[in-house]
Amino acid sequence: MAVEDLDLGGYKLGWNDGDQFVYRPRKGVNEEIVRDISFHKSEPAWMTKFRLSALTRFERKPMLPWFADNMPDLDFDDIYYYIKPTDGQVSDWDMLPEGMKETYEKLGIPEAERKFLAGVTAQYECLRGSTRVWTAAGMRSIKELEPDTTVFALDEANREIVAAKVVAVAQSGDKEIYEISARGRTIGASGNHPFLVLCDERRPGRQRRRYATRWTPADELRVGDLVAIATDVPEFGHPAVLQVPARREAADFPRLTSDDLCWWAGLYLGDGCLKHSDGYVTVGIAVDHRDTGLVDEIIAVTDRLFGIELRLGNDRQRLIGRGTAALAEFVQLNGLGGKSLTKRVPDWVAGLPSSQRLAFVAGFVDADGYVRDHPKNHDVVLTSANEQLLSGLAEIIAMCGIGAEEEIVRAHTSESFGFVRIESIEQVGVEPTYDIEVAGRHNFVAEGFVVHNSEVVYHKNRADLESLGVLFCDMDTAVREYPEIVQRYLGTVIPPGDNKFAALNSSVWSGGSFIY
Repeated sequence: MAVEDLDLGGYKLGWNDGDQFVYRPRKGVNEEIVRDISFHKSEPAWMTKFRLSALTRFERKPMLPWFADNMPDLDFDDIYYYIKPTDGQVSDWDMLPEGMKETYEKLGIPEAERKFLAGVTAQYECLRGSTRVWTAAGMRSIKELEPDTTVFALDEANREIVAAKVVAVAQSGDKEIYEISARGRTIGASGNHPFLVLCDERRPGRQRRRYATRWTPADELRVGDLVAIATDVPEFGHPAVLQVPARREAADFPRLTSDDLCWWAGLYLGDGCLKHSDGYVTVGIAVDHRDTGLVDEIIAVTDRLFGIELRLGNDRQRLIGRGTAALAEFVQLNGLGGKSLTKRVPDWVAGLPSSQRLAFVAGFVDADGYVRDHPKNHDVVLTSANEQLLSGLAEIIAMCGIGAEEEIVRAHTSESFGFVRIESIEQVGVEPTYDIEVAGRHNFVAEGFVVHNSEVVYHKNRADLESLGVLFCDMDTAVREYPEIVQRYLGTVIPPGDNKFAALNSSVWSGGSFIY
């Protein structure tokens, strides 16, 4: 039978399903496509190099004579060499794609056996437990996150920071931590946790830089490497519901946050205080009476929000008002109370819309900050002896896209995403580690860095065999977890140099099981 007479769309004793995928490169095979495959599989640099070396052999090897005689019209550039069928893997049977469940059904596998075959254990890259992840409720410790938490991730296709949901969390055990610092940010990660890096991949002898983004494990990073950071987050958040005292004079106090209220709250955190005297509580705000514009604005906003008239005290260094007991209670109920060294940024600030977060920061700047007058820089400086208060403000500022200086390589950045150079890398010892899996993305933002999303991989590794040194997992996991073994044996039975098809397979391989 001639090849053209074959019906390759199905077979009598089986079935074929329509192809479903979340990523498919262009047809054909060349350096760009091979690098793209390696990128989307989040492979280390040595595997990319292995693939490219095999590609060179494929391009140079002649076609096998017996194959050329039987399939003279085979067009290598009319083939898709990699299709990613799903965007992540799952941790239980109910989360499997329906198409996979149907396949088990068609194969006649009993339900109990289906769940065993679909059973998984997790292979996680890891971050130290104190790592702060950017969420829609502010920065939260990774070990405190739960499924359905909204975090921020990089949309690699559009180079934009977007919102995404956490689908799985895990404690990953104690691991050696690499502490990486860049432009005021510090993160602790296990050696296998990938970071998005901008690499100069110019060809030998070329002077013009040729940048490309690559996922690179922490233990392969070097000082001076350009790592990805988030410089802003998309619009999110909602006005916060405020606690109002059960007092008649507080009946018209605001129930929801607004730009004015947030500005007033930021200003109060910086220069406000409660004075207790003879059983009464008075709200006061320290001011410079010479700054008449700011003084007038504080008086006007306070009257507009609370119906309270403030005036300069006898010392002309403080605004005070009569009948402020209700306002004092309002301040305490909504997390704005405390003394100069005990005040904190209230939790509700992080989840506000961007205009209200910015107004809150602006209020604090008007109270305890200034704009530096320098020929080259006019950046904002915040001052306080309260270290924890400044730390909370720094988190809000970062999530407003303020002060996030990035090294611009315009073809690879956007208004919400850029790169900075690593300033130091240190191994700091063994610590408990945690990680998350994010729906629809391969990454998330932690401590301002764009770091790789953890994935759950399909495999069963019997504990009794593992204790004897037997390893069983999928090949993608093996590349990440056991690189020294994979490098030693991959392509040794039929090496890439054996023939054209062996070279092609080594260049574009995808999937498979790893047993050692």
